[in-house]
Amino acid sequence: MPRLKAARKEASGWPHGHNLVMESAPLSGYANANGVPMTAMEGVATKRLQGTVRKVAKSCTEIEAKLGTMDERIVAVEEDVDTLKQQNAMQEGQLTDIMWKLEDFEN
Repeated sequence: MPRLKAARKEASGWPHGHNLVMESAPLSGYANANGVPMTAMEGVATKRLQGTVRKVAKSCTEIEAKLGTMDERIVAVEEDVDTLKQQNAMQEGQLTDIMWKLEDFEN
């Protein structure tokens, strides 16, 4: 019987040495992207993979939300730094004016 199946597969274009065990495995009711029926083991693996993909997608969404929050914080800190630099420049200017006035007063 296995020889007959192999001969039929070769005649139908299946590659030589194809796994004949898969032919007798129970089908899961699922089909892959090409429409080929999946075995029960492939169906279980597919369901597990889909669950993993959903978990990863959820994690990615959470990470993106956290990154968005971090970006907002970084922008706020950069604005604070710019404000402090401006204040520092103003204070340096005021200090320079005071020093010039002191020199004028001493002379």
